[in-house]
Amino acid sequence: MDDKTRELRWVGDRLRALQRGEPVDPWPMIDGEPDRTPWLEKPREAAPTVVRIPSMQPSIRRVAYSLEAAAEECGVSAQFLRGFVNRHELIVHYANTKMVVLADDLNEWIESLPTER
Repeated sequence: MDDKTRELRWVGDRLRALQRGEPVDPWPMIDGEPDRTPWLEKPREAAPTVVRIPSMQPSIRRVAYSLEAAAEECGVSAQFLRGFVNRHELIVHYANTKMVVLADDLNEWIESLPTER
């Protein structure tokens, strides 16, 4: 087995163990001993290969957000969003007394904001 295949198998084994919730040793084993040589000190061809594995969870699209969750999603404070609600620039709905922002309304509001090139 060549080094590339061995490395990919090592990474795959660790990823499967992590998905099962098992603890894993972060160091590759060489001759039965962990190789703790920092990656930067190893030759370029020995550096680990990053393999992207598609998520096993289906992507879920949110329908609505609380004001706090909408603010977090946009990277602003809830108070900042509340100002737009008070000026009737962001549409909100109410579930009893809880303020709810529909995802489509939130996207529409973001697209209405000024842009800069």
